[in-house]
Amino acid sequence: YASRYADTNPLSVNGVAVGSTTSSTSTDATVTGASTADGNGKLTFSFTRQSHHVHLSSLDIEAAQVNSVKMSFNDRGDKTLAISSQYVYKSDGFTFTLTGWTHTRNYAKGFLRNQP
Repeated sequence: YASRYADTNPLSVNGVAVGSTTSSTSTDATVTGASTADGNGKLTFSFTRQSHHVHLSSLDIEAAQVNSVKMSFNDRGDKTLAISSQYVYKSDGFTFTLTGWTHTRNYAKGFLRNQP
């Protein structure tokens, strides 16, 4: 979600390109697809910053034979973050570890990165 600085950036999951995400004022998903977790049961979402900002407001995950989980990252307000810090969220047996983000902003409804 982005009310300002909306643009498009590439996304990969576990090192495989899956398309581009486009931030906008909509809360609808901009990329959907299927991916397989690595040998440790991990999915790694990598956003390549090509525009002014990369936004992350939420992820919807559906696992085989498990209920789906929707995780919102809109709980920190307007903050400046340490790019090397980890931000961990847990929900319904899933752990989301976010790294490489520079800010949280209300207008982005979550995390953003505005540095290379």
